[in-house]
Amino acid sequence: MANDRGVTKRYSLKADKSGRLSATEDETKSDRHTRIQWDALFLFSGVGFGIVIPLIAGVLLGNYADTRLGSRPVATITGLLIGTVLSVASLISTFSAFLKKTKTGD
Repeated sequence: MANDRGVTKRYSLKADKSGRLSATEDETKSDRHTRIQWDALFLFSGVGFGIVIPLIAGVLLGNYADTRLGSRPVATITGLLIGTVLSVASLISTFSAFLKKTKTGD
């Protein structure tokens, strides 16, 4: 079936458990390629924020605590270590979700 731009779309008929038919639009190669590009962009931006935000927050909060308590650089280093642990946890969470998504084919 052609749309107003002259692009041919493909449709599939699928039956559910009750026997009703429904038409679904098949994904073309260019549609799939575009979707994969957006998925990769969101993955890498999420990874970047997941690394940077906890590290910066840990250092800033540690620095603030050091200035209030006069304990330079103990709280800053502690904040950096906590930020690093949170960054690694974020990476593990992001990549495990990505691997689960690629295994199921969504």
